[in-house]
Amino acid sequence: MPVLIAILALVTLALFWVVLTSRERPVDTESLAKDEAGVDPSLLEANPHPMLLLSENGHVHYANRAAGLWFDLWHGDATQQVLEQGFWQTLQGELGEQAERRFRTQLGDRHYALQLIKQPALRQLLLYGVDISDQVNTEADMQSLARFPEENANPVARLDGGGRVLYANSASASLLKAWGMDAENQLAQPWQRLGADTLAWGEEREMHIFIDGDTYLIRLAPIADANYVNLYALKVTERVVAERRALSLARFPEENDNPVLRVDREGYLRYANPASKALLQMWQMEGQGAQLPEAWRELVGDAMHCGCDKTLELTLAEETYAIRLAPVVASGYVNLYGANITERKYFEEQLLHQANHDQLTGLPNQSLLEDRLQRAVQRVERGEINAPFAALFYLGVDHFEELIQSMGRSSADRVIQQVAERLDGQVPETATLGRLGSDLFGIVLHVSDPLAAADSAASLLALFDQPFAVNGDHLALQASIGIALFPHDGYSLESLTHGADLALYRAKGDPGSGYRFYEQSMDQGVMVRHTLLKDMRIALKEEQFEVYYQPQVDPHEGRLIGMEALVRWRHPEEGMISPGVFIPLAEESGLIIPLGRWVLHTACMQNKAWQDAGLPPLKVAVNLSSVQFGDPDLVDAVKRSLTESGLDPQWLDLEITESVAMQGAEETMAVLTYLKATGATLSIDDFGTGYSSLAYLKRFPVHKVKIDQSFVQGIDEDEENAAICRAVIELGHSLGLKVIAEGVEEAEELEKIRQMGCDLVQGYWYSKPLDEKAFASYVADFVVKQRAAGAEGVG
Repeated sequence: MPVLIAILALVTLALFWVVLTSRERPVDTESLAKDEAGVDPSLLEANPHPMLLLSENGHVHYANRAAGLWFDLWHGDATQQVLEQGFWQTLQGELGEQAERRFRTQLGDRHYALQLIKQPALRQLLLYGVDISDQVNTEADMQSLARFPEENANPVARLDGGGRVLYANSASASLLKAWGMDAENQLAQPWQRLGADTLAWGEEREMHIFIDGDTYLIRLAPIADANYVNLYALKVTERVVAERRALSLARFPEENDNPVLRVDREGYLRYANPASKALLQMWQMEGQGAQLPEAWRELVGDAMHCGCDKTLELTLAEETYAIRLAPVVASGYVNLYGANITERKYFEEQLLHQANHDQLTGLPNQSLLEDRLQRAVQRVERGEINAPFAALFYLGVDHFEELIQSMGRSSADRVIQQVAERLDGQVPETATLGRLGSDLFGIVLHVSDPLAAADSAASLLALFDQPFAVNGDHLALQASIGIALFPHDGYSLESLTHGADLALYRAKGDPGSGYRFYEQSMDQGVMVRHTLLKDMRIALKEEQFEVYYQPQVDPHEGRLIGMEALVRWRHPEEGMISPGVFIPLAEESGLIIPLGRWVLHTACMQNKAWQDAGLPPLKVAVNLSSVQFGDPDLVDAVKRSLTESGLDPQWLDLEITESVAMQGAEETMAVLTYLKATGATLSIDDFGTGYSSLAYLKRFPVHKVKIDQSFVQGIDEDEENAAICRAVIELGHSLGLKVIAEGVEEAEELEKIRQMGCDLVQGYWYSKPLDEKAFASYVADFVVKQRAAGAEGVG
C-alpha cells in the first residue's frame, strides 16, 4: 500500500505542477486545460482518488470530484471552504507520513490512507488519499480466522520459539510444505526464525507470501506468557489484483490496460484508448465519431440526467468487465471506465458454490436441497410435470456413529465419500441428491405414486449390498430411508422434512424394513420416545435398573461354567420395560455409556460378593455395546470396576459384537489389546451375523466366540442353520477358541449343538435370566444336584 500511495503522489504532482496560486486566490481549474502540459482537467475530475490543493491554513484551493464524495466538510463550492481545525492539525502533525482515517461518504463508511506533502516553492500543500477499505476489511477477516481453526478453510497454526509447529489445521498443509516442515514438525530456514523473531518483537506483525499462484497475508501474533506464536493466513489474491488495478487506473488513459472512453451526451465517441479496441469492435464502432449502440446511448442519457455514476457488467471474449459510466455534466460528456473482473466473478461463483455445497462430497447442502424441494413442490402445484407427487427421501447409514468411534473420523469420511459416489450414480438426472450432515443424505425427486417411491428407495438400498473398501478393510454397511410425499404428507417445507426425519427414525428402529413412509401415528411415537428418554435419565439417578444373570453350562460334563450379566429396567409406573425398547434408545442418546459402566461395576461387585459368601467362582460375561467400545474411558472403567470390587480379572469376560470388531479392525486390535492387559478375557458376540476377516480374527486376543441365537433356534430342523453352527464351531476350534451357543431352548437343540462339539451353551433350556437372589439360589441348587449325581458341578 505505501508503494501505491507514493506512485499516485508522483502522478498527482505531475498533474498539478502548473497550479501556481497564492494563499488568498483559489485556483482556476479551467485554466489547467490551457496549460503547457496539455493535461485535460476532466480526467482529473474523473479520477477515482480524492485530490486537494490546500493553503497552509487549511483553505481548500482545489478539490476534484472524488474528494467531494470523500469529505463531508462543505456545502456548495469546495474552494470556499476550510478543513475542520482538529482534522487539519492532525494532518500537519503527520506531515509527509501516512495516516488512516474513516469517512462517512455517499457510498457509506470508507477507510482511506492519507498523505500530506508540502511544496515550499508553491506555498501550498497537496493532500491525496487511496481507498483502503478492502484492506481494513481484510483486517476484520483476519480476526475471524482464529475461530474454529479445524473447520477454517484458511491456514491456522501455532509455532514455538524454536521453529517447531505445535498445531496446524488441515488448510495449513500447502503453506507448511512450502516452508519445508519435516517429519519432526520443524520448519526449514529462514522460516525457522518466525517464532523467535516474533516473540522478540513482542507485537503482532504481518507479511505477504506467494504460494502456488496465490498471495497470502500472514499475521503472526505472539503469546509471550506461553512462549508461542499464533499464525493466521488469509488468501488476498483478489485484493492484490484490485490494488494493482487501482494503480493502473491512476495512470493516463493511454497507458491503461483497461478500456477508457469518452462520449458526448448523444453517445458519439470522442476518445478511446488502445485497450478499448475489442470493446469498440463488439459495438461495431470504427473510430472517432462513431455512435454507441442504442441500449448504451440510453444508459449515457440516464447518467447525464441524474448526474450520477452507473455501472454494469458485460462479457467480452470470455472475459467479464465492469463498465462504469461517469458523467461530467457541465462539459456535456460521459467517461466510460472498464475493469476486468473475471477473476472476481470466478471467486464470487466459487464462494456461492461453497455456500451451497457440502465440502466433503461436493453435493448440495441442506440449504440448496431445501430450495430444490421447494421448487419441486411448486412444479407439482402448477401442474408443470406429469408426476403428481414430490418426494423427499432421508437416507442414513445404520450405526454410523459406532463406525466413527471404531474407525476414526478420517476413515468414516472416506466411507461417506464412497456412499455419495454410489448414490450420485443411481439417482435420476432430474432428481437432486444432497448431504445434510454426518451420514444423512437427502434426495428430492418426482414420482408417479407411492409404489414408484418405494421402488426408488429399494434401488438405493441395493447399493449397499456390496461392501465398502476402506484402509484395506471391507465393510458391510446397511442404510435406512424415510420418505415423505407432497401433497400427501404435508404442504410446507417444514412438514415434509419433519415427516422424512420421523420416517427415517422408524426405519432405523425396525431392522430389516429398509425404508418407511411417514405416517401421522409416528408423531405419537416421538412423544413416547421423548418421555421414555426423560424417564431413563431419572432411572439412572434413582437406580431403577437391575442386573439379571443367565447361566452358561458345559453341555458335555454338565458343569456350570459362568453367567452373562443382562440389564433390566423396573419402571415405577410401567413395570418391567423390555431391553429391546430402552437399550437402542440408550445407545442413540449416549446414555448407554453411564448405564454400561454401572452394569459392569455392579456385575463385578456381585460376583465378588458371591465368591466371598462361599459360592463357587464363576466367570461373568458383560456385553460392551458399540458406543461403549468407542468410549476413550472404557479401559479405565474396566480397571476401576476390578479394583473397587476386588474381583480377580480371570472371572470377568468382556463381549463385543462381530460387527464392532470388524469395523476399523486395526483400531479394534489396539482397544482389545488394552482390555486384554487388564487380565479379563474377551469374546466375540453374535458371531455369524457380520462379515469377519479371518486375517484379523486370528490376530484378535479373544478366547471365545458366541453363535448368535438366530442360528441356534430350530437347528434340529433347519439344515442351513445347522451348517452355519457347525462351520462356526469348526472355525473357532481351528483358531484355538472356545465356542458358546446362545438361545438353546429345546432338548433337541441342546443335543444337536452338543454333538457338534460346542463347548458351552446358554438359554432357557437351563434357565431364564434371574435376579441376584434367584441366581444365587440357582447356583446353590445346581451344585447340590450335580454333587448328588457324582459330578463336580461348578467351575
